[in-house]
Amino acid sequence: MSGRDPFAVLEPLARALLAEALVATRRQSFADATALPRHARLAAALDAALGGHAGGAAGNVDATARRIRDTAPALDPHVALLLRCGRALPSVLAGEVAGTDLLFPRGTMDLVAPLYDGTEWSDRFNARLAEAAARAAVALAAAGRRPVRVVEIGAGTGGTTRHVLPALARAGVAVDYAYTDVSPGFLAHGRRRFPAVAGPELRFAVLDIERDPGGQGFAAGSADIVIATNVLHATARIADSLGHVAAMLAPGGVALVNEITRPSLFATMTFGLLDGW
Repeated sequence: MSGRDPFAVLEPLARALLAEALVATRRQSFADATALPRHARLAAALDAALGGHAGGAAGNVDATARRIRDTAPALDPHVALLLRCGRALPSVLAGEVAGTDLLFPRGTMDLVAPLYDGTEWSDRFNARLAEAAARAAVALAAAGRRPVRVVEIGAGTGGTTRHVLPALARAGVAVDYAYTDVSPGFLAHGRRRFPAVAGPELRFAVLDIERDPGGQGFAAGSADIVIATNVLHATARIADSLGHVAAMLAPGGVALVNEITRPSLFATMTFGLLDGW
């Protein structure tokens, strides 16, 4: 699938699963299938995506999944997660199953970690961000920033960190690196994945970018580089989150943002099940 948008490849499976889920609800729309206010926007997005064409898309889920796995084996983790979440959609909308239990069974990252790391697209953009971080660190060090203070927000499973840390080490400048996330579970995962690294000084801290960083141990002007991969779009008010990023940055600092730029049915049917999406 070299060069192909993975979300486009997954779209037929997502639509087939969506149609199957609506049939399972025995309702005319997903909006009718949920009485939970927190799922109202999710239900509306699902109805808009399906567009009233449930009958034509239902019934070919397994065949579509097999075809994608045969032609794009790198997307096997995406297919597995989409199948798991899509077939549980009626239960999620009914309030019987929590999205967190689907994406993070028993609190593990096993289902989502492969999505952020090791695929052609994720590695391509993470590598570009890592190169930009290394260039910025060299420039900031030359301007007298020693060590260069890096804060990664929403570090999650460490897919971006895996690329950035070696790039900074190769740059040969002193770096203090803060691996942060709103979830202590992701920090625990990061500690296991990066127990000891050569190069940057690595520390772990809880940081909710939706709140004032100053009250969380990140004073104004305390970061030279802020890295954010696929996290800002998942905050309640992106403008406020960007304001908090700006507040953390020292004069001349750099924010490096790696974001999806358009909605996809895959994301809506998986991570869209989380209350904070």
